[in-house]
Amino acid sequence: MILLGTVLILVIFIRFRLLATPLERDEGEYAYIGQQFLKGISPFANAYSMKLPGTSLMYALIMFFFGESLTAIHFCLLIVNITTAVILFFLCRRTFNSITISAIAAASFALTSILPGVVGFAAHATHFVVLFALTGFLLFDIGEERNQPWIVLFSGLSMGLSFIMKQSGIFFIAALLAVLLVNLFSKKYSRQKFLQYLAYIFAGFCIPLLVLVSWIAFSGNFGQFWLWTVLYSSEYNSLNNLTSGIHNFNFSFTPLLSESFLFWLFVIFGAVSLLFIAKSNSKRFSFIFTVFSLSSILPGMYFREHYFILLLPACSILASLGFQSLNFLNKKFTYYLPSIAFSLMLIITTYSNRQYFFFSSPETVIRNVYKLNPFPESLKLAQFLSANTSPEDRIQILGSEPQIYFYANRTAASGYIYMYELVEKQPYALEMQKELIADIENNKPKYIVFCNISESWLVRQYSERTIFQWSSVYVKEHYSKVGIIDFVNINDIRFIASEEIPTYIPSNRSILIFQKNQK
Repeated sequence: MILLGTVLILVIFIRFRLLATPLERDEGEYAYIGQQFLKGISPFANAYSMKLPGTSLMYALIMFFFGESLTAIHFCLLIVNITTAVILFFLCRRTFNSITISAIAAASFALTSILPGVVGFAAHATHFVVLFALTGFLLFDIGEERNQPWIVLFSGLSMGLSFIMKQSGIFFIAALLAVLLVNLFSKKYSRQKFLQYLAYIFAGFCIPLLVLVSWIAFSGNFGQFWLWTVLYSSEYNSLNNLTSGIHNFNFSFTPLLSESFLFWLFVIFGAVSLLFIAKSNSKRFSFIFTVFSLSSILPGMYFREHYFILLLPACSILASLGFQSLNFLNKKFTYYLPSIAFSLMLIITTYSNRQYFFFSSPETVIRNVYKLNPFPESLKLAQFLSANTSPEDRIQILGSEPQIYFYANRTAASGYIYMYELVEKQPYALEMQKELIADIENNKPKYIVFCNISESWLVRQYSERTIFQWSSVYVKEHYSKVGIIDFVNINDIRFIASEEIPTYIPSNRSILIFQKNQK
């Protein structure tokens, strides 16, 4: 318990230090949509996303109580992260009946979930998915033990909340159903009890989804909801092949492995040790939880860095079993060996990441992970846009930088707050570009910001280019260039004012700011 307390204090210190880290794109999306919710605007009205809007609702809740700021968002991430670790502790305590295993699992999760290799400083949807999924497992275990169906109902409700945070939460409700089936076939309880639990879990799971869908349908946005979360989402998840999937995995997992090598080594030890554990509820749960957690990061084979947060609770349990397996080496020091080994892992991991943990500024942290993506610069750009517009004015970012809308507290001229979908090899791309063009022409934003940054578009050889052909003509006819942010290199980022623009030639990585001409 001393080790767990030490790790939690360390994590709290690091997260406090990084509260002012600029938002990246996903955070910007959730913050902007959450901001729209606080203005009374329903999902899929002014912003489109293939993700279910649960995380944006959480952001709205955060901003309602703590204010619309990036520090408020990251402060609540701290609370979510520590709460998740504590819930994992109690879940393991009930499952393994071992304080050592429980403490090491919770401490391992808290430590690894803040690493830059999983973009741990950012409040991604995966943090909220895991929070509600683990709560669902814990509530089910309590409800099953006490034979209180209403607690099982709340277990299903928590799993439903996990799902609406992001669709990957479906794998955790599937894991819970697999546990139910195993308990049925192992004669732990009768078919009648199985059906009763199944009914309560299903009912609880459906409540958040039905409320969400009813809200969207009542608002008249069900068509956009279906297009983005079902039709387009299925196309998005079919874009990669096995080769690109392996490349994506290696690209994302290799840095994480180097940041916490001993952790992953003990994950392997723990997985092997499962083979030698006598059949038990804890063994079955560990196996099922690991298989479905691994499945949760597989769809689409994108393997984004923050996807691995979904895998960390299961891996932390395996790692704790790996540390515990050291007892077989020396029975005399049964109590001490796992704690000593974990302490060694903690020291090495902390030392390897010391610059990130203790010294790098928030801006340096996000720059080290995202290089020349314009996340720190979005703050200054948004200040300019906010100062030169009224709350009723629309703006449009031609690029995938939704954090700018949030910082500026201005509404986009179009629901297309990302440009990625418009240039992907998917059947809706051209139609989406035409809709974006129509939105801009109809709403006439006061400012158009063009992000000439490759990561903000991800244009490929096959990409539809109608939007570029149109914008080059439309912007020239109706707008004047009033600002440039030029990313010459990581040590030379220039903010070019209006008077310098006529003679300034930007590099091939820049942001161009256009103001609508006065008639």
